[in-house]
Amino acid sequence: MKPHRLVSPVFFVVLLCLPVVALALPDVPDDPTLAATNNTITVSWKTVADADGYTVFWGETETEVTNETNPLKRTNSELGLTDPVDADVDVSFTIGAASGVTLEPETTYYVAISAFESDRDSALSGIESVTTDADPEVPSTPANLTLDLRTDASITISWDKAAGSDNVTAYAVSVEKRVAGVFQSVSLTPDSPIDVNDPKATFSGLDADTRYRFRVTATNAQGNSDPSTWLVVDTFAAGQTRDNLAPDTPILSQDDHPPELLENLSVRVLFDGNNDGMADLSVYRVYYGTDPAALVSQQDVAPEDDAVISGLTEDTHYTFRVSAIDTSTNEAPQSDGSVSIFVEEVHALLDDPETFEGGCFVDASQGRASPRPLAAIALTLCLAVLGFAVRPRAVALLLAVLMLLLPVTGHPQDPNTIGIKAGFHRLTDDRYRDIYGENAISGTLFYQRKFQGPLAASLEAGYVKRTGTKRTDSGQESKAETELILVPLTASLTWETTVTPEVILFAGGGLDYWYYRETSDTHKVDAWDDGDYGVAGYHGRAGIKLFTRDPYFDNKAGVIFETVYSVIDRFGDNAIDLGGWTFNAGVFHTF
Repeated sequence: MKPHRLVSPVFFVVLLCLPVVALALPDVPDDPTLAATNNTITVSWKTVADADGYTVFWGETETEVTNETNPLKRTNSELGLTDPVDADVDVSFTIGAASGVTLEPETTYYVAISAFESDRDSALSGIESVTTDADPEVPSTPANLTLDLRTDASITISWDKAAGSDNVTAYAVSVEKRVAGVFQSVSLTPDSPIDVNDPKATFSGLDADTRYRFRVTATNAQGNSDPSTWLVVDTFAAGQTRDNLAPDTPILSQDDHPPELLENLSVRVLFDGNNDGMADLSVYRVYYGTDPAALVSQQDVAPEDDAVISGLTEDTHYTFRVSAIDTSTNEAPQSDGSVSIFVEEVHALLDDPETFEGGCFVDASQGRASPRPLAAIALTLCLAVLGFAVRPRAVALLLAVLMLLLPVTGHPQDPNTIGIKAGFHRLTDDRYRDIYGENAISGTLFYQRKFQGPLAASLEAGYVKRTGTKRTDSGQESKAETELILVPLTASLTWETTVTPEVILFAGGGLDYWYYRETSDTHKVDAWDDGDYGVAGYHGRAGIKLFTRDPYFDNKAGVIFETVYSVIDRFGDNAIDLGGWTFNAGVFHTF
């Protein structure tokens, strides 16, 4: 027999054995079910017959599981199963610290399992996913401690359930008693266990006419909350329904708590009440007057309210002291310190007609303003801009006139420019700065039309909003807030010089008409309400235009940088100038 004839029988035997080997592999376990905590994943499945154990594969991506990157191999005995194991027996395994794995909270993980018998492994089950929980938190701080009942020997308090109260297992109450002016910890147990769903505590056997304070801490499996604020309670005097303990004296300091001047000759007195958590505090009593040795006037203020003293006399020096009174009418001594202030009437910027008066170029009084060299031109342009501001039909008329004029030579295809600018408006008037600060952000929309030659005309509408605090005539700062809104409307003529096709320098000037509105709680000055519609002035400007080379914009867009100086004082008739320096940057498009 030739050797090569032996190959066919051997090959045939191998082919017959392959199905037997395949049939000997363990069955694939059913797809697992997953349950997660913040740092564990419990994997559950049904056993398969004849398996010696199972391998759990896990990862943060399905690829990690498919590639069997993180295997956790466990025998039946390690899984708590007793051989021989039948099919369809419930089994579970926990991925976590106990299995040498650290899982992150709020993270999605993927899991699959396979069975093994000797050194043979089944295919993977289906891949399942689960997201771990967020880390549990300790309870929130208990809040709103309230005195429910007190006698000469007992006190009952209650408080709101801590957020996440389903997890709160207990509340602990700390108690301190004041002895010789100092609080000392005392060991007291509530009369009955505290119900976590209706938290309150009663303490009996207390000393009469004694000051106690309480605070509460919530506990769950993760730990303790921060303690609450203190609740201070005085027991009644023996056999009485009142206590004889006055609140603590409030603290005043001219350095730390200077009084604040408000509107309408009012003063806000600031002080440290020094009675935080006092359950029976009734009012603070403010004593005041012009003679520091005899403060004959007084006003009571609720603990939750600001101490605002009104009806004071202008140009007068006042001194203030404060005491505290409880519900048993016990009054603390007046504060050791006192605070003083010189009371003056406060003013906003535009509320004095002697220093500021609106209007265009005609005085709002019976006569005309002083003659000016530009009066005729100014009047004409002012009326035009005013029409632009208050008569919508005038807008179309003005734009039509500008667009019908001949464009500049060399640019007949793009005589129009529109754009938007933003910048800083820097004040020049001292009183303006005192009230509203140094700078404000401004925004401006503009339209420009080129004429024959280097001349161009433009119309602009801006917006400036400022907030500040009123001052007195002597410059004393108050806490009376005020708001000023300006809408500058301007008309300009500019001379443009082309440096390169992408760079244009310009300079020019024109006339302004600014709408204004200034308001506070008790004060309003509005150009529309006043019937003068604004205040006039003039400006000069200079800057540079830079065209982009980007073909996307077809060389029709660019950026603009400019400096503008405005004088907005009705051509000198007002002592207050709303203008100043404005530094703008913006974008534009030509068409």
